Amino acid sequence: MGDFPIAAVLLARDSAATIERAIASVLPIARQIVVLDTGSQDDTPSRCLRLGAEVYFARWEEDFAAARNEALRYVRMPWVLMLDSDEELDEPSFRAHAEVLAQVEDLGGIELLIRSVPGPEQRTPWIQSHRAVRLFRYAEGIRYRGRVHEQIRPALEERGWRILPLDICIWHYGYSGELVRQKGQRNAELLRAELQHAPEDAWLQYQLGLAEFAAGNAEAAYALLTRVLGHPQLSPEQQLWARLRLAQAALSLGRVEEVLQVLQAPFAEAELEGMRLFVRAAALLQQNRLQEALQALSHPLLEQCPYIDYQQLQHFRQQLERYCSA
Repeated sequence: MGDFPIAAVLLARDSAATIERAIASVLPIARQIVVLDTGSQDDTPSRCLRLGAEVYFARWEEDFAAARNEALRYVRMPWVLMLDSDEELDEPSFRAHAEVLAQVEDLGGIELLIRSVPGPEQRTPWIQSHRAVRLFRYAEGIRYRGRVHEQIRPALEERGWRILPLDICIWHYGYSGELVRQKGQRNAELLRAELQHAPEDAWLQYQLGLAEFAAGNAEAAYALLTRVLGHPQLSPEQQLWARLRLAQAALSLGRVEEVLQVLQAPFAEAELEGMRLFVRAAALLQQNRLQEALQALSHPLLEQCPYIDYQQLQHFRQQLERYCSA
């Protein structure tokens, strides 16, 4: 197996099309690979076994935290790398930062950079990215929480361990528009069930708002995100995403003035500021304020934004320039 005292842990179900790439990416670094299969009908288990992974089985209970915690039962290493079956660890970026595992005594977890791309051959700058704690110290009592958008961070922080953001990258493939909608619908169902037990939880309302938006349910997303806007339970980055998705939901509902109000103040985060300008330009267009829209779309930050398709942006600008010069 690999060079580091790490157990790579994956959940799988009918993952034959992607699981081999995921496992191959961690073979050079992980000394243990655990796959928990939650009901495959294809040959996912045999593919994993052929690559040297340990395969275990569990029923799917509509609870991601429960499934990940079941997989943790089989870990024999002091560190865990949690990977999805449609992901791939970027080995060079891991090796560039791996020494921190031994150097920082109170280190409990590392926020990795998750980059979502349309497919394995399209690693362009126009990708979506976010950070998540995927590499963490394993010990008794370290367990995930949350039926969906499950988190390991609270358990690590309760031990007093530090969590560091490092530019270790995981590539996440296959996020087509239809798949985003399907996952949004699935996550929304799970989050609604969880909210029944904690109806005032702002973080759950926020996550449900994002899921409803991804599923195309603009009215539900608008109502949820309006309630949590500015809530102290959300991190600064989540506050910005709440504003963005609320504005996008309002835009699809024809509430243009609300879009401009929510997105009036600039964002400190450069990538999200590009997205704010883009959504604001769309609202200005609906008010026929063409020059202001073109000005927003001409800002250089839009070209650095990973959430905007560059070709669509160029087409958008060209059309506006024609109208404004006519």
